[in-house]
Amino acid sequence: MKARIQKSVRPSVWLYQAEKGADQEEYRKAVSIAAGENSADFHTFGPEKSGLKIREILAPESAEKQTDAEAVPTEPVLLINGFSSKELDRFLASLHGRCAERGLPGIDLKAVVTPVNSGWIFSELVRELQSEHRLMHGKD
Repeated sequence: MKARIQKSVRPSVWLYQAEKGADQEEYRKAVSIAAGENSADFHTFGPEKSGLKIREILAPESAEKQTDAEAVPTEPVLLINGFSSKELDRFLASLHGRCAERGLPGIDLKAVVTPVNSGWIFSELVRELQSEHRLMHGKD
């Protein structure tokens, strides 16, 4: 019988921010600290990659492909990759604490990267997350 070796993925967190500013810098710090506390890599990206597939964004040498201005998300979005269930719970609790310390509301739009959504265009994933968020909070 052949043993199957699964490639393990190092936990990583990818923060999308549409613009620079004081709040955005505080979000960057909060996410970076929470990632570090959970032994996860931390990365940021902006609108220049909003037209790429999720797996392309996560690639070390990803290109740039911006969607039309209307489709570019304006709020922060978090992509979470390679966490076990326990690690994800710890990371989210840490993130909540780091945002609260800075007086920031939590990041509403978060997605765990899966084999299915890794093939989605980022801006399309964000539209789906926004729709789900509105439904869950009775805003639709």
